[in-house]
Amino acid sequence: MDKNRLLPTGKWMFLANTIAVVCLTVGFPVIATAADGSIPPTRIRFAVSAGYRVPDSALRATLSAQAEGTDPASLAAQVNRTMSWAVTRVIPTVPGLHWHTDTYMTVRTGVKTAPWRVQESMVVRSNDPSTLLPILGTLQSRLQLEGIDFTPAPGELRKAQNHASAIALQRFRS
Repeated sequence: MDKNRLLPTGKWMFLANTIAVVCLTVGFPVIATAADGSIPPTRIRFAVSAGYRVPDSALRATLSAQAEGTDPASLAAQVNRTMSWAVTRVIPTVPGLHWHTDTYMTVRTGVKTAPWRVQESMVVRSNDPSTLLPILGTLQSRLQLEGIDFTPAPGELRKAQNHASAIALQRFRS
């Protein structure tokens, strides 16, 4: 029998080498684990969920101040004065309002007469909509109202999440 006929050649040589590499990369970790006697732990993943409806009881309004012109620094100062008026003079007059700034940007407009735009937005929220609604008129005298939406109150949302978690755990145990 001819010894050369037993050795793989050409594409069969490539296939033989590929099989050897696959066996080493796939088989070696299994052999190494079996050799030291440790068996990897079994992992089981599961998920249980529970839904809970939370009524929308808080009112959230998004407002913005905007200025356009040729000097970005003076535009920024103008926007900052407007926002300062809102957060130091108007919002503190109503107890229970919560606010935070949302976005601030300075952008080129591409318009020759007003090449710059500076804009800042803020979100004002109240768990009692009857306290926020009247003050929105005052804020709109200098700010643009971008939107109003009702959302669940944060405290009520936390309670609902805790309740849903308890229900999910109870379902898992039963």
